[in-house]
Amino acid sequence: MFNKQVVVFQLMNNSTPVSIFTIEADPISTAKEFTAFFNVKDAAQLSYTVKVFALD
Repeated sequence: MFNKQVVVFQLMNNSTPVSIFTIEADPISTAKEFTAFFNVKDAAQLSYTVKVFALD
């Protein structure tokens, strides 16, 4: 058994995946704060959303 989890941030433009950012972390058992930065030219567009997944 591995004692790490992977947190995946998926940048979406409406329903289209644009970019993915991953972070390896210790197991998440309480609330934690993670930050991901995406480099896009039109970042002010309201059509962008981020999906976050925690994988073990």
